[in-house]
Amino acid sequence: MTLDPVQIKRVLEGLPGWQVEDGALVRGVPVAEDSREGFVEAIANASEDSPIPPEVHLQPDVVVLRIGDPAVGGVTPEDVELAAVIDQVIVGSARDQAS
Repeated sequence: MTLDPVQIKRVLEGLPGWQVEDGALVRGVPVAEDSREGFVEAIANASEDSPIPPEVHLQPDVVVLRIGDPAVGGVTPEDVELAAVIDQVIVGSARDQAS
């Protein structure tokens, strides 16, 4: 089941930093070059129970995460749950970098 536009709008209010692009949740996360490997590993660990793991694209100064199954054609509740889990990893990573 995919979410309708009203549901997606509500979801995005609770997931700052995420947006919808081509039927998937997408977020860019600034990550220092020397922290990228650990960050990507943490994302992989957090999403290991997900049937469709997020796509991870490394770009200069940012890691772009994309959650969604192109075959489904829209954002699902499972995508939202995974985005929330990933947000917890991001918050934890930011806290670790600050200490």
